[in-house]
Amino acid sequence: MARWLLTLSSYVVAPLMLYIFGCGIYTAYRQTWNQFFILLVAEFICFVLFFGATAITEGIGRFSEWLAEL
Repeated sequence: MARWLLTLSSYVVAPLMLYIFGCGIYTAYRQTWNQFFILLVAEFICFVLFFGATAITEGIGRFSEWLAEL
């Protein structure tokens, strides 16, 4: 179940990250630096959330395997 949720979230977060990245490139091109830095922070937050969810899912899987061995 946890892996399914992680896969589902990757389909939601990945396009969001690409959209934010594209907006960041556009704002850098237009030289609106305030917006660029805001989008950069938003991209970083999405990145942290996605990899945090991956780490939690892996931890749950290892814990479940540990419990199964008992």
